[in-house]
Amino acid sequence: MNKRIEYYDFLRGVAIIGVIGIHAFWSYQDYLKETGITMFDINIFIRQLIGCCVPMFLALSGFFLANKDVSSFAKYRQFLRKQVARVYIPCLIFSLPFLYWGVCKSLGINNSFIEVCTKRWLICKDGNIIDNILYYLVCAKGVFYFAAVIIQFYFLLPIMQCLANKKVVGLWIAFAISFVSTVVLYYIVYIAQINLSLIIYGGLFPFWILYFVIGVFYGKGYRFGFSWKMLAVIALLLVPVLYAETYYMVIDLGYNLPAAMGNRKFSWIVYCVVCLLLMFEAVDTYFLLFVIKAVNPHIHWLIETVLSLLLSMAFIWICRKISLPFSKKYLGF
Repeated sequence: MNKRIEYYDFLRGVAIIGVIGIHAFWSYQDYLKETGITMFDINIFIRQLIGCCVPMFLALSGFFLANKDVSSFAKYRQFLRKQVARVYIPCLIFSLPFLYWGVCKSLGINNSFIEVCTKRWLICKDGNIIDNILYYLVCAKGVFYFAAVIIQFYFLLPIMQCLANKKVVGLWIAFAISFVSTVVLYYIVYIAQINLSLIIYGGLFPFWILYFVIGVFYGKGYRFGFSWKMLAVIALLLVPVLYAETYYMVIDLGYNLPAAMGNRKFSWIVYCVVCLLLMFEAVDTYFLLFVIKAVNPHIHWLIETVLSLLLSMAFIWICRKISLPFSKKYLGF
């Protein structure tokens, strides 16, 4: 049991590092906008490779909650009271800078940090102070949309457990929901060319449900018995497919690079599912990212990833040394 916990904790660490890399890659996208995308770019290849890290983190969350007892309303309420606070309070604390930047932007105040955030399109809500406060309260500031996703799955946990208990049928239902959500998003963004905010196309549970249910499925002890070596080969073969689809969307269809690089590609769904199956079958808080970018806006994204990770680790270590109870309750670590 101890070995199994260490394995999944290791995977969670890998997922966190990958997510840092995904967001650090935005700096390289700025470079590509100026120079253009080439037929082969190792940076884009690596970015596609780590594109499964957000679904991986969701799947691991589902895995650890698979057997949580929410069978009665009292237990369900107690679970929500504890889990939501552990995510929501740290989210509000660490997204305060984004609220500040958004309010400053609405007032016409400008500084280097606001420029960095705006350039990353993360970001500050365009609108008045009330708009920014509402965005802040629903975890729509910056990359913290992910906290909103997790909280939604906390509320939906009994349903997620029910789907997982249906085994293959439940997984197909989850796949259908995620697939239809992807089709709808693809139409809205690419066909109708409507610009959606990050909390809409990235922060609603239907798009992510397949990955969370996969985690719950494995957390309950179910297995497919696939060969992890076969899955690893398939995953590696899918990365060039992801790259090719990105290239086609940018060069042939004229879509912007951030959108083409993201999670609205159909090949991305297949790739993520294969990676998650590999991750489970093989078993037998980067919030300082923008500090690095503000100090040196031209730093390579891979170096930015490592430095952001090291700064985050140092910050977490210091906070835990100062007050472990406070750090756990209000900062999330």
